[in-house]
Amino acid sequence: MPSKGSAANTTTGSQLEVFDSSFKCLYTVPSHLVVHTPPARFNISRFVICRNYRCGEADSCTMGENCKFVHADVDYSTLEGQPIHVNYIWRDEKLCIYERLPPGDVLEVLLPNCKHPAVMISSEYVLATRGARSFSKGRSQTLSHCAHYYFNYLCSRGEDCSFIHAIYVDPNYI
Repeated sequence: MPSKGSAANTTTGSQLEVFDSSFKCLYTVPSHLVVHTPPARFNISRFVICRNYRCGEADSCTMGENCKFVHADVDYSTLEGQPIHVNYIWRDEKLCIYERLPPGDVLEVLLPNCKHPAVMISSEYVLATRGARSFSKGRSQTLSHCAHYYFNYLCSRGEDCSFIHAIYVDPNYI
């Protein structure tokens, strides 16, 4: 029997929001195609696609009902994935997988919700969001960190976000 214990946490009507395993996209999967969600005892806050499960093959994931990931009988290439941004700590800026602004500018960015103080950020440390692109087009506006990216370490709007997503680099991070 499929485990649907924690599906209510991120179910929208008859759909389930599921992240790809690399956390680059968010997919909206029709609930009737979901055959397994992680058991509630795992206290999973974000549903992620199981890399081992193959559509229609119940035994393809050896973890079975104890799997911490979502099994769905869907071809994800047929769904529209919403690009997202995850606020990772990068060991080197060159390792960042997201598109960034070109170097050479400095942005004055307020804390989330336009709170002071503002911080100065080199443009090469800013992800290419709608908000960041408006700065690069020379429009004068107040720039503010995205509250979702800043506090929750994830923005489901990704490149379409109207706020600033700045990367954090720590060469000593393990």
